[in-house]
Amino acid sequence: KGHFQRPIPIDTLRIDSHATSLLYLEKSRAMMQHRYAHALALAALTVLLQPAHALVSIGDGAPQERSSRVVVPLRREVTPVLHEGKLVSYKTAYSGLLHVGFPRAVEMRVVFDTGSGHLVLPAANCFDKACWTKQKYSPLLSNMSLEEDMNTVTIGYGKGKVRGSLVKDLVCIGPKPADGVVNQDNCVRNGIVAAWEMSDDPFLSFPFDGILGLGLGSLAVTDDFSFTHQLATAGKWYSGQFAVLLSRGDAEGDSEISFGGYDPDHLLEPLTWVPLVKPAMGYWMVDLLNVYVGDTRLDICSDEGPCVAILDTGTSHLAVPAQHLDTFKGILKRPAAGLSDCRLAPAPNLTVEMRGWNLTMPPETYMRELPIDPSQLNMQADEGEELACTARLMSVAVPQVGPNMFILGEPALQRYYTVYDAKRLQVGLGLAKQREPKRPDARDVKKEVVRDEVFLLQH
Repeated sequence: KGHFQRPIPIDTLRIDSHATSLLYLEKSRAMMQHRYAHALALAALTVLLQPAHALVSIGDGAPQERSSRVVVPLRREVTPVLHEGKLVSYKTAYSGLLHVGFPRAVEMRVVFDTGSGHLVLPAANCFDKACWTKQKYSPLLSNMSLEEDMNTVTIGYGKGKVRGSLVKDLVCIGPKPADGVVNQDNCVRNGIVAAWEMSDDPFLSFPFDGILGLGLGSLAVTDDFSFTHQLATAGKWYSGQFAVLLSRGDAEGDSEISFGGYDPDHLLEPLTWVPLVKPAMGYWMVDLLNVYVGDTRLDICSDEGPCVAILDTGTSHLAVPAQHLDTFKGILKRPAAGLSDCRLAPAPNLTVEMRGWNLTMPPETYMRELPIDPSQLNMQADEGEELACTARLMSVAVPQVGPNMFILGEPALQRYYTVYDAKRLQVGLGLAKQREPKRPDARDVKKEVVRDEVFLLQH
């Protein structure tokens, strides 16, 4: 149906060399190769005719020249969560624009996700409900598209999944390139998963079209499908770095992602660089030595083996090991006591100790905004308690990572400016300059259940 013959699905993240190949009707391979060679020649001529750009080699922790960075404004997507017609919470995600194809690039809005490894776009032959309102990608419209023979893939994202076919095409971040011109500063030929199946959770409820995975190269099926690998090796961004600023404000431009370095003006303090652990797994993962609630150290990392944390821009909550979720819920819960905004609740700081550095989350970063009925979350309610302030927590279990795995999502990343260095396999963290957001109006909130997590970690 649609433009393509439907491929045979395969197991998650395993390429089946015997699967049915993707057939792009009306465009033979010979024609595609001819068009691709022609497009490359045109691109090379265009680059030769453009003025040279000064790119600066970067030392450890040093920002690149600002003229060489590509900055993409991010929009905070806020989706109301309703239960029986009443507002109970919000889902949030951060998205920006990229452009795909040549000579006329198609604009797509994507989530820049450090917890996954592929560029996933809804294909022209996707008829799932989650694809109905999205901009779709068709390789037939690009002279630079090239299908991968006989390969399809299934990828798990948190509670959902996508299935699609593997294509390579020109991908440009930031402003739309001029028709017929390849901008050497913000374009790269990269692999794409053209998804012909997308699950309702999490893709149905958000207005973004797809996901640009920014995990390390080993999360992708091959290096050609890893945008992070291209970032570190293609020669377009010498630093191999990208940096993320997530604001609590809703205006586009309050948040941003920059490629090719970071902006020290977004920092209240110097960056601290923390080395990655097990980078072969593909995650931006660091060691955790201890976890504290207030001044109390929890007996998790020392008594039950090592702890790790993944920095994930695609997760809206703080994820804790599944076996400890109830403990964290109980310790951090507070009576609402008339509060309409639980970020003002008198709750303790939550601190995770890394090697040589502590990351601290005060209650205004980790508390849900709206008070809820604790019984709806299977939590013990105090006598006479009706509404409670609860933390933005979720459980996580990824066996191959280990039992004591945390995910530092929005509650941490909205407070800290983070820099991801794919060449040196390290992350830089520092307190971010933030503008105070407008507080939500929660006067009409009743006792309702909350299902508000966004979880895009690839597994």
